[in-house]
Amino acid sequence: MKQIGLWVRAMRLPFLQASLIPAALGSALAYRNGTFSWGLFVGIMAGIGAINIATNLSNDYFDHRSGADERNRQPTPFSGGSRVIQEGRIPSETVFVAAMISYAVAVVIGLFLTVQSGWTLLWFGVPGVVLSYFYTAPPLKLGYRGWGEFLVGVLLGPLAVMGSYYVYSRALTPQAFLLSLPVGFLVAGILYINEFPDADSDAASGKRHWIVRVGRKKAVKGYFAILGAAYLSLLLSGWPGPLPAWTLLALASLPIAVQAGRILYRSYDQSQRLIPAMGLTIGAHLAVGLLQIVGLLLDAWRGHA
Repeated sequence: MKQIGLWVRAMRLPFLQASLIPAALGSALAYRNGTFSWGLFVGIMAGIGAINIATNLSNDYFDHRSGADERNRQPTPFSGGSRVIQEGRIPSETVFVAAMISYAVAVVIGLFLTVQSGWTLLWFGVPGVVLSYFYTAPPLKLGYRGWGEFLVGVLLGPLAVMGSYYVYSRALTPQAFLLSLPVGFLVAGILYINEFPDADSDAASGKRHWIVRVGRKKAVKGYFAILGAAYLSLLLSGWPGPLPAWTLLALASLPIAVQAGRILYRSYDQSQRLIPAMGLTIGAHLAVGLLQIVGLLLDAWRGHA
């Protein structure tokens, strides 16, 4: 049981919502539009979950290789890696092998879904696998060059939602794209706020994300810009936009995001005091995604009544 707990921690299973929520959103839209399939749903959730796990493991490995996690003396429950390598619980080579196995599982499931839905799906799957690997892996190390938030937002926003919807419908629609924007912005916000406590160790390791580039104090404005973009995109697409007005239920999560912003504004340079804000940002992402799903289901059920 102890070993299982270590791998749960290494894979960061409690944080798989980052990928499962957008996949569920695309699935809910398919249900609302009459193209949903439980068999495809299981495949989508397993495949995107495997990519997420592979990304977490490979990030731990390459952040260990760069020394970023070793230099981090103030890790939090949400940042600084899983620490299983730094604590000597799992050898780094074993973590890397587990990452490659997870990628292999994701590729096999992705090929199965491609056979079911058409080769266009590769335009979603291949970039998802390649960019998730090179997020921290050399020679690209995209997360070290300031591309992290953008890539995460695209991969776990439009790419995940639209790709999931395509599996069911074999179509790309403005609805799926607009539905993806709030969760895409908010998952970028999760990464963004999680970088505040790591800024010093990341800078020493050559990890030049935007918190390092502009400094913690100025970077607070970036967080508010991300939140603003998330809720503005939600508002504009829900009414009188192409999405059902029921998706505006997600606006009920706004107080969670506001509270996270208040904490960051007051404590941007105090790692331990930032922990509640980091948790609240995850909560805002979860609440927005779930409430959008509820809105889509309510609209579908109303149509069937």
